Amino acid sequence: MTEQDDIADSKEIAAAEKIISALLIAVKNSALYPEHHESYLKSVENLRLLFAEFFKVCEYLRWYVEKDHLIFKGQVIRHDGENLSSVLFRDGIRWIEIRKGIESDEITGFLKILKDYRVLSDNADGDLATALWEANFSHILYEAEDAFRNADPIDAAMLMGMPEGMPETTPDKENHDPEYVHAPQEAPTHAPLPLSADLWQLSSQETLELQRMVIKEENDVKTKDVLDILLIILKEQHSEQEFSNILDFIKDEFRQSLMQCEFELAHLMLGRMQEFKRVCQSESQSKASLLQNFFTAVSGVEVLGVLYKVRPALEIANPERIRAFRKMFNFLRPEATISLAPMVAVIKNPQLRRAVMEIIGALASKDIRPLEKLLESSEEELVHRLVFIMGKLKGKKIGELLLKMIGHPSEAVRREALNSLMSGDNESVSLLFTLLDNDSEMIREMVSEHLYRKKYPDIEEQMLDYLEHRRFRYKEQKHISACYKILGRSGSSKSLVFLEKVLFDKPWASLLGIENAYERDGAAAALAEMGTEEANSLLARASRNPFPAVRRAYKKATEDIV
Repeated sequence: MTEQDDIADSKEIAAAEKIISALLIAVKNSALYPEHHESYLKSVENLRLLFAEFFKVCEYLRWYVEKDHLIFKGQVIRHDGENLSSVLFRDGIRWIEIRKGIESDEITGFLKILKDYRVLSDNADGDLATALWEANFSHILYEAEDAFRNADPIDAAMLMGMPEGMPETTPDKENHDPEYVHAPQEAPTHAPLPLSADLWQLSSQETLELQRMVIKEENDVKTKDVLDILLIILKEQHSEQEFSNILDFIKDEFRQSLMQCEFELAHLMLGRMQEFKRVCQSESQSKASLLQNFFTAVSGVEVLGVLYKVRPALEIANPERIRAFRKMFNFLRPEATISLAPMVAVIKNPQLRRAVMEIIGALASKDIRPLEKLLESSEEELVHRLVFIMGKLKGKKIGELLLKMIGHPSEAVRREALNSLMSGDNESVSLLFTLLDNDSEMIREMVSEHLYRKKYPDIEEQMLDYLEHRRFRYKEQKHISACYKILGRSGSSKSLVFLEKVLFDKPWASLLGIENAYERDGAAAALAEMGTEEANSLLARASRNPFPAVRRAYKKATEDIV
C-alpha cells in the first residue's frame, strides 16, 4: 500500500478540496476566455502553484471517482462548482492521478479535455477517456472502464459479424403512450409554390455522379456474376495449374475491390470462397490445400498492403462501409495483422480506429504471433496502441508479453502494460507479484496499491510465501509496510501464526540495536487491517508486552487506523 491509502489528515483533505475547486474554476475560465486571456492564465498558474505546494510532501495526488463524488484517501471531497465526478464517471474513469512534476503545458492540455467533454454531444469524436489516452500525458495517469477496455474476451464473430446499434423505429407505427398527444394538423397558410421545369434538370456534376453510381452498380453485379461462374469452373476443374490460375485471378479481383474501398463486395467474395473451401475439404484435399494458400495470400502484405494507401478514403467512410470493412476480416488469417497494424497509429477517425483495434484484437485472439512480432517495432505510438489492445486478450502468453513490455524503453508503453496487467483477471496476480521487486519505485508502488485494493482470491498464500522468504533491506520501509498491509487486508486465520511470530519474535533485539523494526511494525499493521477477534487479541497482548519495541508497534498500528 502506498501513501495514498494512509489516513489523510485535515490539511491534506483541505488541500485536495482546494485543488479541485481551483481546477473547476480553470475549466470554467477556459470556456469563457481565449487561451491567452489574463483571467484564464491566472487560473492556470494558481492551479500549478497549488499542485506544487501539495507535491512538496507527496509524490502524487489520486482521486477515486464515484457517480456523484470524488474520494481522496477514503474521504469524500467537497468542492464548489459543477460536479466533476459525474463527468469522469460518465466516461468510465475509475481514478485519476496527478504526479509530481506537472507543469503548465500539461495542465492546459488537461483543462482543454475537461472543457471539451463536459457535455458529450451525440456527434462527439470519442470521449474523455479516449482523449486522455491519446494525449498521453506524462504526469496524469488514470484508469478507465470504457466499452473496449472492459469488454469480454474478444470474439471475432461477435465483433465483426453482428450488426451494431439498435433497430430503427418504424415511423408509421402508432404511438400508444397514454400521455402522448398528436400535434394538431394545421392547414397550410400559403399555397404551394409552382414547380418549375428547371427543377428536374440535372447539372453536369450531378449527371457525372449518377453515371458513376450506375457504372458501380453494374460492375458489382458483373463481378458477382463472374465469381459465380468461376466457382462453377473451379468445382469441375481437375488441373491444379488451371485451378491455381483462377484463384490468382480471384485474388487480383479481391485486391482491386480493396483499392476501390468496395468492402461489401470484398466480404461477399471471401464468404463465397470460404464456403467453397468447406465443400472442397470433403471432396478434394489438393483443392482444399490450394484454397488454404489462397486465404494465406489474401491475408498477406502483397494484397492487404493497399489498405494503407486507401486510408484517406477510409477516414471519411460512412458507418456502413466501416462495418463492411470490419466484417471482411472475419474470413482472413491472423497474418493480416501485419498489414493492418501500422494504420492504427495514424488513423484520425475515432470510429475507424476503434474498428481497426477490434479487428487486430480478434485476429490476435486466434494467433498472437503476428502481433508479438510487431511489438519489436521502433515506432513507439504503434507499440503503445498494440499493448493497449493486448490488454483485452486473455491467456498465459498475453500475460508474459505484457510483463515483458514493462521493460520497454518508453514510459508510456510501460505504464500501459502495467495498467493492462492490473486490469486483468485472477491469472495476472502471479505476474504482478514478480513486479513487487521491480527496479522502478513507481511500478512497485502502483502494484502494491493495486494488490491492496483488489483483494485477489489467492493473494494471501502468495503474500505469505513472499514475506516469509524475502529478505528486506533497511531502506525498504515503505515497501515493507505496503506488503504487510496487503496481507492484512486479504488475510485470514492462516496468516495469524506468521504475524504472531514476527510481532513477538526476539523483542530484545531493539535493545541491542540489531532490529529492523519495520517488519514488526508491519505485522502489527496487518493485524489491525484484519480486525478479527483473533487479530485484536494478539494486538491486545502486544499492548501489554514488557518490551518497548512490541508496544511501539502496537501503538503505531492502532494510531494509523484511528
